[in-house]
Amino acid sequence: MKRLIDVCMVLCCTLGFAIPMELSATPASQQANDIQTPIITLGPDHQPLTTPIFKRGSGTTFWTCDGIVSNWFQGFIFDAMALIAKGEGMQMPDQSLCAFSITPANQELPAKYAVDFYLSAEKMFSCIDLDFCQDYRSSAIVVSKDGRGFLSFLLTDAIKGQTVQGCASIEDAKFVAKESCFTYLTR
Repeated sequence: MKRLIDVCMVLCCTLGFAIPMELSATPASQQANDIQTPIITLGPDHQPLTTPIFKRGSGTTFWTCDGIVSNWFQGFIFDAMALIAKGEGMQMPDQSLCAFSITPANQELPAKYAVDFYLSAEKMFSCIDLDFCQDYRSSAIVVSKDGRGFLSFLLTDAIKGQTVQGCASIEDAKFVAKESCFTYLTR
């Protein structure tokens, strides 16, 4: 977890987001549990063991976060997204509206494992079922074709015409681009 917090701190601070110091502080009683709790629980086929809530023709499959994304990792991503949204004057996501998705790799892009938060149930439906995301809060773990891990995030606000993206190397805990990891990795 410390590595992920370091990545967020480097990434957010480099882009000019104000991240309070308490985001990096984890109570000692929780640290032992965090180390033993996987951030994402998948079966042997690298898919969640629960029934998906939706599958797009493109292959992207969605599940609710509960039972797949650990509570502490959901909280970490939500807190980071909420702080970035607040710092950018964007609307806060609803913590109860969390979806985990997997987009399979193709010839141009690596596989994408995402944890997304939404502003309302209507916007969640529009984004997942209709593939039309106006206001979006997403954090994705991206594995490049050579096996390196990256953290990519995307926040959008359709009313303000605002889009915030970034990419960080998880291995190096360093900011690598002010663009999505998908763009960065396909150059």
